[in-house]
Amino acid sequence: IVADLWVAVVLGIVEGVTEFLPVSSTGHLILAGRLLPSLGEREEAFNVVIQSGALLAVVWLFRARFVSLVRPA
Repeated sequence: IVADLWVAVVLGIVEGVTEFLPVSSTGHLILAGRLLPSLGEREEAFNVVIQSGALLAVVWLFRARFVSLVRPA
């Protein structure tokens, strides 16, 4: 379980650092996952959750624009 936590922390750091770069954070997450001990399906689920967090952050940041798109003029 400690190894799983360590892998999760490393993947979280990779996602956080590369999210702000103009390159694919998902690609870096996949590459880092290949270099670390595999967690199997749990790693895939972790990737989905962590990417969902990034997506929700973008939606929150641009929430006013999204609302203006659906609100009639």
